[in-house]
Amino acid sequence: MRLQDASDDLLIKKYISLRDRREARKREYDATDAADKAAMGKIENDMLRRLNERGTDSSTVRGIGVAFKKTRTYCSVADWDIFFKYVQDHNAWHMITHAASKDAVAEFKEAHNDLPPGLNWTETIAVSFNRSS
Repeated sequence: MRLQDASDDLLIKKYISLRDRREARKREYDATDAADKAAMGKIENDMLRRLNERGTDSSTVRGIGVAFKKTRTYCSVADWDIFFKYVQDHNAWHMITHAASKDAVAEFKEAHNDLPPGLNWTETIAVSFNRSS
């Protein structure tokens, strides 16, 4: 049957059924993946302990693979006011990323029937599906 020929009730029912099936697969995947991820974390911790004890940065097993130390770097803002002042004072704008707050812009747009300068606003219409209660 072609989609164009199907009734609304059939399309809605089919869409919800597909969504439910995808969600079930995702839950199953997430559950099994969480166990695998936890096991991998334990192996990583133990291998790091071994490398540290040996005073080396890697362990290679021919034909199998290599485990090696790698520095992971994270950065977050502890105090926005202090950091922003530093950026302004030192013209260090390359240290920040910027984006407009959709909620704040929506409030501005609602209040002024316009956008702040320099912004674009796009709205699209999509179809959503809900299960009947």
